[in-house]
Amino acid sequence: MNSEQKDKHSRKKMRWSAVFLLAGFLLGSLLPSLNWRVQAAPHQAAALDVLINEVAWGGTVASSDDEWIELYSPGVPSFDLTGWRLVAEDGSPDIILSGVTSASGYFLLERGREENVEIGDSDFDGGSSNQIFLGALDDSGELLRLRAPDGAIIDTANSNGGAWPNGRLSPASSMERMGTSADADDIWVTNIGTVKNGKDAAGNDINGSPGQANWGYIVTHTSIPPISTPTITPTPTASRTVMINEVAWAGTEASSDHQWIELYNTSDGDINLLNWQITAADGTPTIDFLSADCANPNCTIAKGGYFLLERTQDTVVGIPADLIYTEALEEGGEFLKLISPTGQVVDTANNDGGGWPAGSALPDFGSMERSGVVADGSSAWFTFAGAPSAYLDAFNKPINGSPGEANWAINVTATPSPIPTRTPISPTGTPTSYPFQSVVLNEVLPRAGHDWNGDGVVDVNDEYIEIINRGVSSVNLQGWQLDDEKDLGSDPYRLPSVSLQSGARIAIFGYTSHISLSDGGDTVRLLNSNSQIVDVLTYTVVKEADQSWCRFPENGFWNPNCFPTPNEENALRGIFIDQLQDPVRFACVVPDTVPDSISLIECGLLGMSIRDENFWDQARSVRWLTGHSKRSTWFR
Repeated sequence: MNSEQKDKHSRKKMRWSAVFLLAGFLLGSLLPSLNWRVQAAPHQAAALDVLINEVAWGGTVASSDDEWIELYSPGVPSFDLTGWRLVAEDGSPDIILSGVTSASGYFLLERGREENVEIGDSDFDGGSSNQIFLGALDDSGELLRLRAPDGAIIDTANSNGGAWPNGRLSPASSMERMGTSADADDIWVTNIGTVKNGKDAAGNDINGSPGQANWGYIVTHTSIPPISTPTITPTPTASRTVMINEVAWAGTEASSDHQWIELYNTSDGDINLLNWQITAADGTPTIDFLSADCANPNCTIAKGGYFLLERTQDTVVGIPADLIYTEALEEGGEFLKLISPTGQVVDTANNDGGGWPAGSALPDFGSMERSGVVADGSSAWFTFAGAPSAYLDAFNKPINGSPGEANWAINVTATPSPIPTRTPISPTGTPTSYPFQSVVLNEVLPRAGHDWNGDGVVDVNDEYIEIINRGVSSVNLQGWQLDDEKDLGSDPYRLPSVSLQSGARIAIFGYTSHISLSDGGDTVRLLNSNSQIVDVLTYTVVKEADQSWCRFPENGFWNPNCFPTPNEENALRGIFIDQLQDPVRFACVVPDTVPDSISLIECGLLGMSIRDENFWDQARSVRWLTGHSKRSTWFR
């Protein structure tokens, strides 16, 4: 190659080098704008990576509508929740999440607005939430699921779908998770004010701990910030160190409101019960052991001693109460839990959640007594049948129980029986031949929106109460009764001689029973032929027509969002029959709790449906309530 050729070749190489250099420069400057960069594979979320940590289903003291929910990522602070979903079983609320948890792992959701919770010293800018959501939490219970973007269920809250395991409406207090274990009723407690954080829209203290560690929350993860107020973590209490020893759920002969509960200290030392709690699975009653309510400031129960809780007054059993409480025990049964300040369930009573395993109402009002230091179970309880106590009720009648002393039942030996006594019966009662709770309430429709009984009219006669036989043999219902609240409202309906086969259902419509089911909330009771309570349902305010309460599944818990299915298997959704083929007259669709004058204005003389939604659906300072009947009471 001569010199001219070499020079030409050199110039050509320089031109190509310049081209490559320019191309590299342009490509390097374009790549960032095109976002062409190597990305790490997204984190594949596993179960319990993010927790539903706190649920304020009862709102705040300012408003029951000011609900809020807290999520928590215990292992990965600043967890990206974009595209995740928090959804209730009934579809409301259904929240598509967007954002990242705080540096401490918390993510706060507020319903409707940011003013529900104001946290001045927190990881949330200006004390605001991470996200606003729409759709209300049902006060009677919701099953919440937290799903990753791929649909995987990462966590749940209230997984059994029944009533909320804890939390309360009055005073509004959150339901807090105690630990990072999988969802179960026993991991949730009610915030009783020992540790709380933030203010509500009216400036009241929040009975909850949004944006910080839950009270009694014992974890080792170093990223969780310390609680703002230094506290001493209580030592966990051994199971049954303190026991629920006696429950007089039926009250006394003086008054069924005069219920009482006795605790017993099985340990060899005094125990301070301050900040302990007795709570029912449905949240009512919730009894907080606070110094202001206890006879002694430390709520102390002496070693080997008893602690007496009396409802409403200090003269229930003729012994000074150690603590006065107000909320009532359900006559049809409660699952009670005794909870220490650490959130530990120390003891329970009636843990199967059905009817009370013992105790009696009329005529004896015998207490339900524990047979010793034994685990809770149906065979652990007996109805008091000893000599009447020396202590007297408010009518100076002897108490059929043993308050403040050793139980009569500790000397009773349980006899083998496949079916222990489970319903409140007197000692002279004759046992029935059918299995316990084989026949129960199955569905209740308090307010109809369609012609369910087929008589061509939509009215209160389309309301119904459905009974099911879950047993293995048929049961004759002659003499059984349906009733609403005891001695209030409608007269009881006595069923005729009808044989209900195994697995069969029977719907009793309003035109047959003449039982008025109040739209303002009511209680439905099923009594057997001996007038003993077999099953009870208490429902809340009816929000819309054709909102039925049913067991779903039929061997499970009550669900307040069912589709009406009289005489058929319960369902959460369905199809209304086209009623335009036959003439159907629709009655007034306003609630039956309004005064007659208002009903006349809204519905007219012909009972036509002219409901004014602008009037009924707005928030007003004046409301009407039904009491125990359909005679309404106004209040401001």
